[in-house]
Amino acid sequence: MARAYVALRLVTFVAGADDLAQMHTYVDAWRTPSAARCGELPHCDWMDAFGPIDVGCVRGAASRGATIGDAEASQVFSIARRGLDDSPAAPPAIAFRLADGSRFTVEAGDEAAYARFVERPVLCEYAGGVDSDLASLATTNSARYLFRLWPQFLNRLLYFTDVGVRNFLWIGELPPSLGRATSPECLASRSMRLFQSRQPRRRLGITASFYDGENRSPARNATGVDVSRVSNHMLKVPAALATLRHPTVAGVALLDLDAIAPVPWSAPDDLLAAHRGAFDVVFPSSKRLGPSFPCWRVKSSHFYARDAPFSLAFFSTWFANRCSFKDQYSLWHTLLSAAAAAGCVPYDGDIYASYEYWEAVYIEKRYGDGAYPAGLNLTCDRVRRFCPTFPVDLGARACAPTGLLVAFHHHTVDAVRRFPLAGGADLVVVDPRIPGVDKRTRLSNRDFLARLGVLGRDDWPAV
Repeated sequence: MARAYVALRLVTFVAGADDLAQMHTYVDAWRTPSAARCGELPHCDWMDAFGPIDVGCVRGAASRGATIGDAEASQVFSIARRGLDDSPAAPPAIAFRLADGSRFTVEAGDEAAYARFVERPVLCEYAGGVDSDLASLATTNSARYLFRLWPQFLNRLLYFTDVGVRNFLWIGELPPSLGRATSPECLASRSMRLFQSRQPRRRLGITASFYDGENRSPARNATGVDVSRVSNHMLKVPAALATLRHPTVAGVALLDLDAIAPVPWSAPDDLLAAHRGAFDVVFPSSKRLGPSFPCWRVKSSHFYARDAPFSLAFFSTWFANRCSFKDQYSLWHTLLSAAAAAGCVPYDGDIYASYEYWEAVYIEKRYGDGAYPAGLNLTCDRVRRFCPTFPVDLGARACAPTGLLVAFHHHTVDAVRRFPLAGGADLVVVDPRIPGVDKRTRLSNRDFLARLGVLGRDDWPAV
């Protein structure tokens, strides 16, 4: 039986409000370990497992005329040192000013400073912010991971600031109790049954990722994954909820940290259109979908959500449904459950019951003739016919690609690049594929930074 999907009326902050009291309420609520941070959201009891979360920022309130003389209203981050000079330079560093008035700086390689975020996540806005109710969101489970993708992070800060979108950053790990699946549907899923019957030797979650500095990954063996251990990519869900509950944010665009926007760039018409559009949640499609092609198999690497009862309930339910080493497995189950509640399809938990993750990824190979099970037959034709007001755009309403965040490119990487630092150490970062550059071409560090729009940019505001 699929988890019941309920969209309740929420008591939310009014987008665009300049009342400083709302900021205080927001900061205090997320500083308190309680499921009450979710308000009336369904399936959000998991939030109780999070300890204090530092949220709140100055940009939204200050830009609308509020007087900021109180530390409770200010929480921002800034780039203390870029650390990417050609000659040996001091390590890159990021500075924080929290809502309680405290300040601290985290430098690449400082393991003691990294520990700050392990049990107390931070959600901060970039000090170089702009006046907008649209936010972009980057999430990472650790400061170590952030510095591993430092050039890409600077690239996105510059891009979104230049085009008039605010930058938010979450750093923090899942509490241990949330690192396991708890939903009965997941624990009874086909993935779990296969795992329990074969007891594999290698389990994702134990193996470090390439982005953490080790080029190791588990074999794509469907039965070799402990599905009760969930991916820390699920962090994007509480991070998105915390951002959407911000008093001055009306919509958020999440984009994985390893995506890049090569220069030249321009204002994101597609993203602004989504923000002004009629849908509460938008998942883009990168390919043209036929009228009978199931459009539920969306990607979680980038999407848009507005501050609305449906989208907030959708995210809280997605996290409650967490299952397996890929956040997309529970996303598809949650999406189809929501579509069933809207009358689109007769879905009743088919994904978890009948398919493990890789079977769902390549499901068209099993149903090449298009004869999909009724519960999975979520097509643009069915949406038009049975649920035209379904508030999720799956990139297929016109059976055509949706160019959401089209300026960014996201590729699998298998190489690193080094920037010399003072003292003989190197800053080792992931070396992404640059669009328009042959993958066999090795760019110099200067050319690499130029392609990311970072070279020569020294306009990093301080906190």
